[in-house]
Amino acid sequence: MALAPVLLGAGLSAEADSSGASCTPSEWADPPRISIDGVSVRDHHLLPLDTQDPDRFQMATDADAVLAQLLQAQEYRPCLLDTNVLQTVRGFYEWYGYLQAHIDISTTAAGRDAVDVVAQVEEGPQYRLGGIYFRGTTVFLPDELRSLFPLQAGAVYDARQIDRSLYVLRLLYGARGFLNAEAVAETVLDDANGRVDLVIDIEEGPSTTPSAPSESTAAITDANRQPLM
Repeated sequence: MALAPVLLGAGLSAEADSSGASCTPSEWADPPRISIDGVSVRDHHLLPLDTQDPDRFQMATDADAVLAQLLQAQEYRPCLLDTNVLQTVRGFYEWYGYLQAHIDISTTAAGRDAVDVVAQVEEGPQYRLGGIYFRGTTVFLPDELRSLFPLQAGAVYDARQIDRSLYVLRLLYGARGFLNAEAVAETVLDDANGRVDLVIDIEEGPSTTPSAPSESTAAITDANRQPLM
């Protein structure tokens, strides 16, 4: 088994750091101004995973259009263009369980402050969820926290769904008065069986406010069941 960092947000990975470390102070002071014009994905073979989920089915069958929409939703600093584009493309594939995709990004000028993007993708193995394990929890039972994660064992791993569940977990702790609670997750890849386990370390911190009414907790957990947009 191999350890890998948890995938956060749109699937950020250790390969792609958007902290600005690769920019000089003057480059960082320059506001984002590069826009994405055309988007092309080459050599990918992303297939529909579950025809019962029409949103994921459509996104999987129209990767170029979806990635174009994601990439064109913002402007970029020149010094972070390749890094930010890689983050977005990698995140898209992590929605479908491709946690070790090899992605090469190339850009070409497409006019003033605009570029075309070509992503060369080798998807690699697709992973399914194994178990989710919690360490350090005393406020909630592990089964209570597991119920916050709609993704079931055996389902294709979906980094976006996991990220939302981690966010809801923090909201739940906040509703109980633990406003500084933190949850850090590690992914444990079982390459032989195509599975990925999550180990979630929780630092609850002190209780800072009285517990919220139980109906607030119920509302938080119910919200996590709503479809992802």
